[in-house]
Amino acid sequence: MPSAPARALACVLILPLAACTARAAEGGFAPPGAAASTASAAAPPPPPVPSRPEDVLGSYREFHRVLEAALGGNDASRLPEVAAEPLASRLVAMVEEQRGRSVVRRTHLALNPRLAWIRHRTALVLDCVHSPGFTTFDAVTGRRLGPRPVTEQALVETRLKLEDALAGRSWKVWRVGEVRPC
Repeated sequence: MPSAPARALACVLILPLAACTARAAEGGFAPPGAAASTASAAAPPPPPVPSRPEDVLGSYREFHRVLEAALGGNDASRLPEVAAEPLASRLVAMVEEQRGRSVVRRTHLALNPRLAWIRHRTALVLDCVHSPGFTTFDAVTGRRLGPRPVTEQALVETRLKLEDALAGRSWKVWRVGEVRPC
């Protein structure tokens, strides 16, 4: 059975666990009642799928930077940029609950990710994550609360999926699981 610190790390990492019209199929968007274009311009091709390992691993690292900042500053505003639903909602709720208790938790995870595979619009990243543990502070006074953190490491399997955003496509973390000793 994993130690209490390993279970705490697992909780943070795993806890997480319009309709189209016929005109859209023709290559363009026109609201109902809008005049159709007389010019037969071809629709621009969709942006290329960012399937390079650097794209996936960069998104994975950015997820951890944003998560650490959210927990350390009680600001969950950037989490939906790096995490897909329902994970994003769970993480936002966790940060809001922490803010309601007037505490912040700080840590820094040492990452060493390896891309296992990219298939279609999903990717799997394996990482033996090293952590000095979470230190909890009172958000108002800055005084440390609770016991000293315990250093730990865990092998984490993280799945990312490619989501279409208005400004382009991006990889987002959608599942963190299989936390076990490295």
